[in-house]
Amino acid sequence: MGVVGGGGWSLHDEAISFSIRNNWLELAAMVIFVVGCICDHLTTAYGLMLPNIHELNMNVLFLMGHGLWHIAEILIIMAGVGSGYLALKSESNLVVNLSTFMLMSGGLFRFYASIQNLTIILNVIT
Repeated sequence: MGVVGGGGWSLHDEAISFSIRNNWLELAAMVIFVVGCICDHLTTAYGLMLPNIHELNMNVLFLMGHGLWHIAEILIIMAGVGSGYLALKSESNLVVNLSTFMLMSGGLFRFYASIQNLTIILNVIT
């Protein structure tokens, strides 16, 4: 969109372009968080279907025992993405940077847990 009659870029176009360029890391952190959570959840669920694999996390066992495990996972993902979205709307660079760091850390931690789950699954299968 150009300025009418000016042929150049408007301030609004510059703001949108600047916003997208500077928020790509926050968006990538949200994707890593969601993918990490889903991978961990799926590998855990698959592993628990195999003999000789048991969940050791007491919090997950409690949630499974009450039928809340899948719902809790969805809520965790929604909370992570929601906090990332709110951070994107923030005027503070500190909030955006902290949110990006926390989402990236959480996603990488969960992705690492899914790799551990896959290792356990492969050891049981072979």
